[in-house]
Amino acid sequence: MDFSRNYLNGPIPTKFGGLQNLTFMDLSSNILSGSIPEELGKLTQLYRLILDNNELNGSLPEGLGNLTNLGTLRLSSNNLTGSIPQSYFNLTQLEIFRVGGNYLSGGIPDFIADWGNLEELILVGNNFEGNIAEGIFNLPKLEKLWVVGLRNPGLTFPKKANMSSLQTLTLRNCSINGTIPSYIAQWLSLTNLDLSFNNLIGEIPKFSPYLKKIFLTRNKLNGTLPPWIINEHNAPERTNDVALMDLSNNDFANVPSVNHENGTLSDSPNSIIEPRSEYISQKIKECKVKYRSLSINSGGEAVKFGKQNYENDTALSNFYLSPQGNWAYSFSGDYISPTINASGYIKNLTCGVSLPEAQLYVNARVAPVSLTYYAFCLHQGKYNVELHFAETLYSKKEDHSKVGKRVFDVHIQGKRVLQDFNIKKEAGDANKNVMTRFPATVAKNKPLSIEFFWTGRGSLYNPPGQNGPLISAISITRAPRKLSLWEIVVIVAACVLGLLILLAFMWRMGWIGERELRKARIELETQDGKKSFTVKEIIDATGNFSPRKKIGKDGRFGIIYKAELSNLTVAVKKLFPQSKAVAQIGTEVYARTFKLVHDNLVQLLATYSRKDLHLLIYEYMDRGSLEQALFDPKPSMQLSWKTRYSICLQIAQGLEYLHAKNPPIIHRDIKASNILLDGSSKAKISDFGLAKLYEEDNPFMFIEEGGTRMYMAPEYATHKAVTVGVDVFSFGVLLLEIVTGIKNDENLSKHHDQTIFLLEKVANLHAMVKDAKLQYKKVKYAELVDEKLLNSNYSEEEVVTIIDLAMLCTDQMASLRPIISDVVSVLEGKEIVENVSKIKVKESSTV
Repeated sequence: MDFSRNYLNGPIPTKFGGLQNLTFMDLSSNILSGSIPEELGKLTQLYRLILDNNELNGSLPEGLGNLTNLGTLRLSSNNLTGSIPQSYFNLTQLEIFRVGGNYLSGGIPDFIADWGNLEELILVGNNFEGNIAEGIFNLPKLEKLWVVGLRNPGLTFPKKANMSSLQTLTLRNCSINGTIPSYIAQWLSLTNLDLSFNNLIGEIPKFSPYLKKIFLTRNKLNGTLPPWIINEHNAPERTNDVALMDLSNNDFANVPSVNHENGTLSDSPNSIIEPRSEYISQKIKECKVKYRSLSINSGGEAVKFGKQNYENDTALSNFYLSPQGNWAYSFSGDYISPTINASGYIKNLTCGVSLPEAQLYVNARVAPVSLTYYAFCLHQGKYNVELHFAETLYSKKEDHSKVGKRVFDVHIQGKRVLQDFNIKKEAGDANKNVMTRFPATVAKNKPLSIEFFWTGRGSLYNPPGQNGPLISAISITRAPRKLSLWEIVVIVAACVLGLLILLAFMWRMGWIGERELRKARIELETQDGKKSFTVKEIIDATGNFSPRKKIGKDGRFGIIYKAELSNLTVAVKKLFPQSKAVAQIGTEVYARTFKLVHDNLVQLLATYSRKDLHLLIYEYMDRGSLEQALFDPKPSMQLSWKTRYSICLQIAQGLEYLHAKNPPIIHRDIKASNILLDGSSKAKISDFGLAKLYEEDNPFMFIEEGGTRMYMAPEYATHKAVTVGVDVFSFGVLLLEIVTGIKNDENLSKHHDQTIFLLEKVANLHAMVKDAKLQYKKVKYAELVDEKLLNSNYSEEEVVTIIDLAMLCTDQMASLRPIISDVVSVLEGKEIVENVSKIKVKESSTV
């Protein structure tokens, strides 16, 4: 049954399930919608099932797992969701499995490694997460492996892999760490290698001489380029005849002569090296003239429209620098179709747009994967970026391209402004234009970058190739000036002065002020039920925010005061007016925080926000912070070992509650000053609601605002994905402070010219004794115990447990840190550290 490349619409008939002897079904390249019928699972004689390039949705049917004779299953370029069913374990005869260009999620099943006949595995453009089973890297017949956009905290290649039949390997944008394994050179069938947009480091190994296309852009590769790449004279290593090698956006040193017009190595014209960060910086320094606008007719000749002169952009190279040196473009990747060459990067077609600006849409620049424009010579300031699109390629019924779907993302200054952008969908049809406008800020001596990036969604094969991003024109103009700074200052000063005079008069007349504060009431949800107080009563209870009542300060948000009300004492945080927390009062952020109730979380009782007074009211913690109890020269209380151990467990239980939420709540700033103690020395985590405010736009913002660096996990330094592991790392540091009574930022070196901090000192000792017997560990770890505990009956076994657990929590690799629920189990005595460590090592042993 072959109904492919028609314009059939509607759902797939369930009656097809009655065609018991059917061996071949191809319904690809239509406009079919709805879900894939479960009834197709009855076609047990089926050998090929091809449904790609439609509008099918819903999850993958479990019943397809019954098709044990299936050799080809192609479901790419639809809108399928959910995970790959476990029943597909039975599809051991599969030779081709394509599900790219969908919205599938979950993990890549390990059972794929048991499909011994598999030749093609295409998983691009989905929402898969986790690792890739090591067995997949040892499938003997696999010829194509494509995985793009795999979500995970960081992968590494397996130690061993045997893929002797592999011809194309694409692992793009998969957060792969480490170095490129040398065993890839042993895969003599490999002709195309794409490891771009990862975190690879080190030097480039020598590859097989049969490898023709290599894409390594957007990694962190360093060192010098090997001789076989730069084609040095008398270099015996030069055995490759590479058709294209993209090495751009890496950190290579001592790069030889470069052709700066097209970004290639002078002695190796097929090797693209630019742009590099130092190249972009140099281009900015070379700007002789600064501009306030830039317009580019992407893929077309210079043209004037309105007041803008759109510059020529007709180059065919992967990298191009404009004659004036004020802008450049760079694109990467390779089209799926082998018949498309460099001329396919520019399209000049009759455009159906009938508006006056149609001349902007006659031409377009397309790119296989990534296309980035750089503006080097713009003045510092705010700009409007206009992007012009028209789908002029996927537009004809005759060649069946009209059913094609072009889907890509757009990033401006590194921030994604468009996700899964479909030109035809946004414009209404092919040959119709759509313009989007976004604000952008250019810092001093910095470029403006606009990147168009194909994540693998949309059409993959039909129509063939040309499936990446497309742009018709770009216009960058300075944001309109309204008033000069001095004009604004004068006007604002006059308004403020007039307002102050008016307010002073109204205050004197008694029209505002205390009358309003006496009238407004706040309901406090306490353990004894609701209690109501006026705002004036709460302010009076703080001594009108007297310094004598000050009990703490949060540098990011506000100052905390003790408020003694009738039969109730609370803590009142007065927020700074400019704090981001002020804008969030009354929103879902605080609605969620009110719902977070746990014995080891400081309870938010109420909020108040009006005019310039913004308050957060919490339960009062009698004994202050853990930081005061541990580190004050004269603390108000002494923490026994039993109390310290209980505090460790209670903090872990509080974090376990936060991390168990869906989605997990990441505190991001676990430290001694954020742990408060009540009258019975029970520990409670504070500021978990305010830390949530950093999640929306920039999870690294609190670093820039003075976050506590000595508690930070190492992944913050590289701006990698922020997971619950950052809390586990900070908790590990805190465990060491509780045991030793020493701050982690205190220099413990006896030499003035050296620095050694607590974590480093304990790690060195731990490395020395980790395999030793328990009694020896007890003796050595006793050197770390807080001197205040030396004359008390502290538990040596518990000290060993806490320190070993802290070392596991502060592992440099996030994937080797325990989850907090395992930490709780250890502290409760239900599990031992050694077992938790073995579990994490086993979990991380696969890619």
